[in-house]
Amino acid sequence: MRRVHTANRLPRQAAVLLTACLLFLLLPVSLSAKTVSLAGDKIGLELDDAYTVLTADNLKKEKEFLEKLGHSPQSFKTYMAERDMLMVAASADNTKQVQVKALSTSFSEKVEDLSNLDSDSFEQAANALLLQNAGDQLLSWSKVTRGDLTFLQSTFQVTDKQAAFCYIQYTTIRDGKYYALVYYNFGGEITESQAQEAAAIFQTLRLPEKKRGSVLAGGNLILLMVIVGVLIAAALTVITLLVVSFVKDVQARRREEEQTVHIRIKRRKF
Repeated sequence: MRRVHTANRLPRQAAVLLTACLLFLLLPVSLSAKTVSLAGDKIGLELDDAYTVLTADNLKKEKEFLEKLGHSPQSFKTYMAERDMLMVAASADNTKQVQVKALSTSFSEKVEDLSNLDSDSFEQAANALLLQNAGDQLLSWSKVTRGDLTFLQSTFQVTDKQAAFCYIQYTTIRDGKYYALVYYNFGGEITESQAQEAAAIFQTLRLPEKKRGSVLAGGNLILLMVIVGVLIAAALTVITLLVVSFVKDVQARRREEEQTVHIRIKRRKF
């Protein structure tokens, strides 16, 4: 009788079993992500299923979740519109949020395309964009290129009496329109895993295809003058606000001193 050699079957069966186990472990990961389409499918990104996605179209369906955020569908719709938000995605406990913004400004229309700028002009444009968040503490910023798009990546920290949180923002300008993907951590500083999550979401971000060529070539004198003009205007605005705040503080101190003197005079009469 011929012997059947089975010595090689066990390793082969083990390999098949190991592969099946790996596929089983990876399957929930692949199924846990969902694709979000915005602006008529012109903008898109992928998010974990743990996020509740809020857009202007589904707020009534998410009424119960909105109540946890202290909003009604109408109040949150107004909240999003005032901040040019296309989407807000929040974790179950709202310690994390992902926001997508799109708007046109006089600055974005003049720059037209952030990807067309040379290094010097990009740095000037970055300074102008960062001034939009002048009230927040800038922790870091860098230039990120993905395909034919150039983004400004920046990390901010906000500390006030009400809360302390951080956020990572990816900003670009294409066809005269400003786009931003913002990742918030309302639980304090951005952790390494959260930074990786933000970067992974950013890699899935899809923006509208470029419609037209830039009128102002990167680095030309006119564009540089526009950016410098915006920087000067922004700086003057910040200085004005600081001066107004200083004057109000001085006036408040004077009123306090006058009240103190008045109280002392009254006490002397008695």
